[in-house]
Amino acid sequence: MAVTVPLYTELLRGRPSLDGVLDIYRTHYSGCAFIDVSPAPQSGFIPSNAHAGTNRLTVCVCGNDDRISIASAFDNLGKGSSGAAMQCMNIALGLDEALGLTEVIYE
Repeated sequence: MAVTVPLYTELLRGRPSLDGVLDIYRTHYSGCAFIDVSPAPQSGFIPSNAHAGTNRLTVCVCGNDDRISIASAFDNLGKGSSGAAMQCMNIALGLDEALGLTEVIYE
């Protein structure tokens, strides 16, 4: 699944630049086991099936200093409700948040 959110910097406090928004996301998600933040790939193509069978999520920040797009790609079954429930349960029980969230290989 791929989800895209447009941001208009003129409507944001401080009117952050593209690099500023990328830094905000990188700082917020630093240390998260399953989330990667990056600029958009050179090809401009974000494959929505890149994380099939995983609990991974990629956030891409692209655009310019006036209009920014935040795109995320994830497997809605792995990172969706079932994966989120397991991850939250692990955290609530004081366990490693990745416990039971191994990648599935589809054949």
